[in-house]
Amino acid sequence: MEDDVLSLSAHGESIGDDSSSKATELSDMMVIDEVGYEDNTDEPSDSREVQDEGIYNQYVHNQRSAGALGPAPYTVTSSSQEIESNSMTTFKSRSHKCFVCGLVTHGKMRRHVLKTHLPWYWEPHTACWSCEVQEAQAGSLAQRHTMEHGVGSTVFDEEHIHLWCQLMLGSLHQIRSWLECSTLDDLLDYILQRELYTFVKNQFSSQELQLLTFWADNYCHSSVPTYICNPSNHLICIFNWELIAVLLSRVGSVKQERFLVQKQRLTYEGANIAEPISQSEDQLAFVDSHFHLDQILRRMRLRNFQHLQSVVAPGCSQYFYYGVANYVFPSRWNNWASDVGFAQGISKRQMDQLDSLTDSHLCVAIGEVGLDYTTTCICRPCRNPSKCKEEARRNQEEAFVQMLLLARRKHFPVIIHCRDCGDGSAAKRTLEIILYHDLVDMKFYRHCFDGTIEEMTAWQQLPTIIFGVSGKFIRDNTGLEVIPRIPPHQLVLETDSPFLSPFPWCPVNHPWNLPVIAKEVSRLRNIPLSVLMWTVNDNALKFFQIPRQRQ
Repeated sequence: MEDDVLSLSAHGESIGDDSSSKATELSDMMVIDEVGYEDNTDEPSDSREVQDEGIYNQYVHNQRSAGALGPAPYTVTSSSQEIESNSMTTFKSRSHKCFVCGLVTHGKMRRHVLKTHLPWYWEPHTACWSCEVQEAQAGSLAQRHTMEHGVGSTVFDEEHIHLWCQLMLGSLHQIRSWLECSTLDDLLDYILQRELYTFVKNQFSSQELQLLTFWADNYCHSSVPTYICNPSNHLICIFNWELIAVLLSRVGSVKQERFLVQKQRLTYEGANIAEPISQSEDQLAFVDSHFHLDQILRRMRLRNFQHLQSVVAPGCSQYFYYGVANYVFPSRWNNWASDVGFAQGISKRQMDQLDSLTDSHLCVAIGEVGLDYTTTCICRPCRNPSKCKEEARRNQEEAFVQMLLLARRKHFPVIIHCRDCGDGSAAKRTLEIILYHDLVDMKFYRHCFDGTIEEMTAWQQLPTIIFGVSGKFIRDNTGLEVIPRIPPHQLVLETDSPFLSPFPWCPVNHPWNLPVIAKEVSRLRNIPLSVLMWTVNDNALKFFQIPRQRQ
């Protein structure tokens, strides 16, 4: 038993015979429980016995009675009072038992959990990002930097913040899968239903809240004004060291060891960020979520997609990974390439053909469809403009509903076109039709979105909505307020080529202008270009189910 006990003075020095003490890194622990580590298994448990806070006093009393401990350097009492002994002043603290391993410590349980049970990056401000080691104290980190790297201190900054966000998502998904939760939202429900948050005694610091707010704004689906751990009001509360320790206590020792070395970088939905798609600024891979290939070929008098690429991007380092061509005609389908899919929209007089056209394996969506209040009638001259306008809108709505029902039957996403004179009436009416027909469970893409924040919020009633940003904002200097506010999981980029060229000297827009759009969006959103490109590419590929189509 003597070898299992390490008694330390208030300054961390061994008490008693040096030969009977282990040389171990437990400078913040006063006594190790006689039982040691609890016997964990891989089977989740719905209840964990919390150690009685009197175990420390009882254990010390028993050991001293048996002669296993030397004379007490100070007296342990049941209250937090000041004690003087041998000219040394100290304070009695409560003993704590680790939820994960059962170890009883007399003091810094947070430090023990961070260094022993959580991945090194969990507390980024006290981690050495060069050595990938968690120090759990700013002083220890500064000492490591001085001894190992020859510098007094370094700071966790923008160079690391996106990597940290992605690593933390990887850790959350690891826990989620072990607890048999389908999504991260289900993991939060798991915590709430079992009231696991009641074990949390500490809230986030202001420094932690700044970091977590960045994570929620850039990598999560939602945010709240104030993050509260007990009771938990957001998924972000799992970052609390006490709450993650409680979750780890339910997965068993083998998985706890695996959790320590978790280094997957994932998105909120669980997609692996380590994709074989180059995202350096010298060679950006991009997905153009919306362009009109047949119109580009016609305007530039080119034969097919390969011909277009050879003309506009000879030797270009920007890599066209995939694109979705919209509103195309069957006679032009032989002009496609394997990395171009199409979305089928059609006029009312061609509605009978639409069902069969969407059977093609290249079809990935219905669209663009919707309401356009800027069109004019073909009457020359028009004797009753108001009647023609009313009839045109009625016809548009009828065709729109038919296409929506077809998309639902065939499980296609829908690309929405809304255009008016700037009053938002077309977008408002389009959304009303979707809600009226109870189609909120479908996937919708607001193509070329340049609406207000209020309009974006209204469309977010649709849970799988995404918003396409084109180069229009560069040319017209519009949408500068809303672009930074689009949630990252709802953002995709498009050229809408051959229309909406971002440059006056480029009369025919084309997909290889998309990296220019991306650079401006990354500047507005204040995130690295490589991170933005990965996010929007991933959003587009998942929305259109492109990986499945390309396999």
